Amino acid sequence: MNQLPINKIFIAGFAFTMTHWKKILEISLIPFLISLPLMMTMPELLAIIKQVFLALEQAKPDTPLPEITLPDNISIYFILFLYGNISLSIGLYRLVALGGSICGYYACGLT
Repeated sequence: MNQLPINKIFIAGFAFTMTHWKKILEISLIPFLISLPLMMTMPELLAIIKQVFLALEQAKPDTPLPEITLPDNISIYFILFLYGNISLSIGLYRLVALGGSICGYYACGLT
């Protein structure tokens, strides 16, 4: 069975990151900002999830579960989070596949 040189892969990834850190930062800034609303409501969502699991553990099989109220605009926040992750994945793929010759969100190196 062929074994991959794991150490060399990690070193190459670290070298790539150090070489293209400005482009990685530029690519990841807007998706991070788009994902912020969902991340800010995450403690509330985790409390609701904890409530549901505690209700499931303590409830008898025939009793209905308590009514759950989600925070406002959570579906929009989730869609923005997915969009941010997809755009981050596409941006990083372009950076790796094209070898750093990609344009950013705002300019194509025009100064």
